[in-house]
Amino acid sequence: GLALVPASHYHAIKLGRTVAGRDFTIRCYVTSTGSSSLEVRTDALQVDESGQERLINVCHTAMVALDKSTMRPVKGAVPPLELPAKQEAAGLDARDDPNPNQIERLELAKLHKVMMARRRANEMLLRSPVSQPPTSEEMAAVHELH
Repeated sequence: GLALVPASHYHAIKLGRTVAGRDFTIRCYVTSTGSSSLEVRTDALQVDESGQERLINVCHTAMVALDKSTMRPVKGAVPPLELPAKQEAAGLDARDDPNPNQIERLELAKLHKVMMARRRANEMLLRSPVSQPPTSEEMAAVHELH
């Protein structure tokens, strides 16, 4: 059997004030998939005083499909993202969707994928064999900076 487990939670941004005592809506959708993983964007929305729905929070969660017995990722367990059946039947591409939100989501997903790849390429990789804790001399030098 398979288990879908969260691997990471990132890019959480508070975009607006949450009004206590007022309902809010949680909206989640898959933004990208790999062979054993998927990324889910979660939006929190709340209706403001004018009746307009406002995005107040956004975050992304990476989920991984694991084999329940080995707890290892299962390649091919996550199918690729596909067009909704109506669009596919009409021969439409996702970019042809008359819903502007769909177009914006696709563009944001592409941009987010590029940003995450750039971040992974430039971040300090703590588990990398070339990464090591600072020496005593380096720590002393850092403390002297302040």
